[in-house]
Amino acid sequence: MPKLTETFARKTPQTKDGTVKHWDNEIKGLVLFVGKRSKTWYFQKDVGGQTRRILIGRYPTISADAARQTALGFALEWGRGAGKKIQIGAPTLEVAMESYLARPKLRSEAHRSGLRQQFDNHLKDWLRLPLDEITKGRLCRILF
Repeated sequence: MPKLTETFARKTPQTKDGTVKHWDNEIKGLVLFVGKRSKTWYFQKDVGGQTRRILIGRYPTISADAARQTALGFALEWGRGAGKKIQIGAPTLEVAMESYLARPKLRSEAHRSGLRQQFDNHLKDWLRLPLDEITKGRLCRILF
């Protein structure tokens, strides 16, 4: 993996078919896609279990230095947790519970209805919360 510099971007030849990806060796996630007609900068990272890719811009309109600075900004921002905004969204506790109970080989119908009743009795206020907002700290505030 080379360092994606202005010289590297300029000297990298266009492909005859398909796209070639060149990853930066310093800023994890910065990538230069080289195709038949264009060279394009992207930043790519796994966020919430899914790969997210953001277009930075086309070379030479966006220089290598500008792409590096932009990618570094994304890397820092997402590293602090701001990438959670980009997630499609964590399911709510209610959706997760229903998904669990819908499994065909789970248990008896009595078990399913009992579990639903326990959730309704004890976790009614939490059913609409996204799973990523239910933390140990929140649980401790309720229990103690």
